[in-house]
Parts: sequence; structure tokens; C-alpha cells
Amino acid sequence: MRMKAELISRLVTKRNPVIRGMAVVRGTRGRSGQAQKRRKLLEVLYLTASPDPSSHLRVDAEFRSVQEEIRGSPLRDQVKLEHRPAADLKSLMRGLNDHRPQIVHFSGHGDARGIATDTGAIEGASDSYLSFDLLAKALEATDEPPEVVVLNSCNSAGAKKKILKVVKIVVVMRKSVGDLAASTFATNFYAAIAAGQSVKTAVAQGKVAVASASIREFQTPELLCAPGVDAAKVILT
Repeated sequence: MRMKAELISRLVTKRNPVIRGMAVVRGTRGRSGQAQKRRKLLEVLYLTASPDPSSHLRVDAEFRSVQEEIRGSPLRDQVKLEHRPAADLKSLMRGLNDHRPQIVHFSGHGDARGIATDTGAIEGASDSYLSFDLLAKALEATDEPPEVVVLNSCNSAGAKKKILKVVKIVVVMRKSVGDLAASTFATNFYAAIAAGQSVKTAVAQGKVAVASASIREFQTPELLCAPGVDAAKVILT
């Protein structure tokens, strides 16, 4: 992850609970006589929320880092990020309708029961609670559910039973995760995805990057697959 050391030292906030496939298709042949590959666009619905000012997360900096990494990747034209800041359930539903994303990503606070979303209130409390049960129902309420869900929030492994009934792969955090580890993981995960690597490899590279930045949280990210799904064979770009 491209961060200056002095900035990295500031990203210490924990994401604790604060709640009040694309297959390559056949193309045409070029002058060399070899078949050229045409790739389908990968859409990522990137939801971020940090509604509690007393426990603010640098999810904006995380998204910017991911965006910059993808811009420098070999397959940058095949990856489209759709960012929804101050996200809530409505943001998710509209994003599913508008973009039919293959990846749905959430970065923010959470616990073993669900995630903290943002009501958008200008004054007063703006945090709201979205249970994993309701999240799963929302992901299922579309003709084209995403293939992968990334929950970059504390203790999100509690989503396993609910979310894996709907999607092929879920990437979660097994326990509390700090801003540095969460941002580092996301940046390197999408760098690998945008380089044409499998989801399994992308998670592995994200974990290696976390180990280099915060050795204590190396085992926090976890890859979970639905029965019969091999993440090593899921390549989204």
C-alpha cells in the first residue's frame, strides 16, 4: 500500500461496533492469427459509512487508495468502482438496481450481528443498524445477485450463514480490525483483482500486505465460499 509512514501511524481507529465471474469469451482474430480476448466489465459497488464522529474511520482514504491502485493496474479499463458514501440500505438497493455489480463491498463499523449504516442526518445521531439477515435478503432481492461480498468491518464473520446462502464468496474479518489493516487489505485485494488474479489469490495478497503493515492482524481477513465453489477458479476480470 502506498502510504507515507507518518500517515500510516495515524490510522489506528478500530472498526469496532458503534451502533446506537466473469468468463473470458471468444473474440476475433488479430493480425497474429491468435484469438483476442474480450473481457466483460467488472462492476464493484463500494459502500462506505462512518456515521459516528466520536469514532471516525478513514473509509474515504481507503476508497481513494483502492481507486488509485486500480487506475494503475493492467486491467483498469475492465474495473468500474461505484462509490456510495454515507451508505444505508437504500444505497445498497439502488446500487444493485443501477449497476448489477459482481462485487458488493462494505467498509465501516460492525459487529457479529450486522453493520452500521448512515441515515444521512445532518444533525443528531446518523447511525443505523443493518443486520446480516436483512443484508442477505437485500442481496437476494435482485435478478442478478453479486458473486462476491466483502465486509471490511469488525467481527463480520457472523455473516457467513446468512450471506453464503445468496452469493458464492464472502470475505470477512474474523475479529476487530483497525483502519490500517482494513485499508491495506482492501487496496491490495483490488490490486490483485484488477490484475486478473483469482479471488483466492487476491485475498492471499491482501493478507500478505496486512502482515507487512500490521503483523498482529494478518489472520483477521477470512475467505468463505459456498459449497462447491472454488475461489481459485473465480476470476472476475
